[in-house]
Amino acid sequence: MANPSPPSGGSFVVPAWWTDPAFNLSEVSQFLDSPISTVSLWITFARASGHTVGDRRNGRPLYSPADVFALALIAKLRIRHVRITAEVVADAALGVV
Repeated sequence: MANPSPPSGGSFVVPAWWTDPAFNLSEVSQFLDSPISTVSLWITFARASGHTVGDRRNGRPLYSPADVFALALIAKLRIRHVRITAEVVADAALGVV
């Protein structure tokens, strides 16, 4: 996949695949090397703060690369021993999702 340069105006068009749901919870858990229950709790926190996380298709939620990126940020904070609260999740999700 080619990496296009941003236009001279400084803004970058986000590719369509960034928000396309593609990954299930088990895959996200494996990407993050975190238990499913932990990732599920973070998703619950994000949803409780008003963020749309995941897209239900065929009865199972799927998560976009943008969702995974936000969750990866939270996982990295956890590795750095930051206490993950609902507020931390909401703040991390604000900039990405």
